Amino acid sequence: MWQMEREENSYLAGPPLFFFRWLPKASYWRIRIIYEPLLLIALSIVLPNFFILEPGAGNFLLLSAMFLAMKNYTRWFMDWQIIRAVMDAKFMGPKLARLSDNEAEDEDLGSIHMASFPEDLPPDIRKAAVDHIARIFSANDSN
Repeated sequence: MWQMEREENSYLAGPPLFFFRWLPKASYWRIRIIYEPLLLIALSIVLPNFFILEPGAGNFLLLSAMFLAMKNYTRWFMDWQIIRAVMDAKFMGPKLARLSDNEAEDEDLGSIHMASFPEDLPPDIRKAAVDHIARIFSANDSN
């Protein structure tokens, strides 16, 4: 019997069929978003023409191809958002540290859409403000 706790990644659909690797620029997401739905579209046209499938089943394959492409594109976009949030945090950390130390340049702050603090702001208030900004950015990344 299959057990869920043995599964490494519940989002992974498994490897693509072997012949998809022969196609040009066959990356994982290109196969999932473009090539697999195109195969279903081709089958939805060819199989009813050879009377292997009823026309209704061919229409179902066509609809399935569209939904498969949309599902895989959505999964790709969600993965991209996670990677992008990690990259943004990586590049924002040093800039927030320079802001906390009152060493931030205008170019640093402009790239993260922030203005500098007043020069006479006490260090503890500056540190608390930067901590608050970091919490806000990390809360936005988890959504």
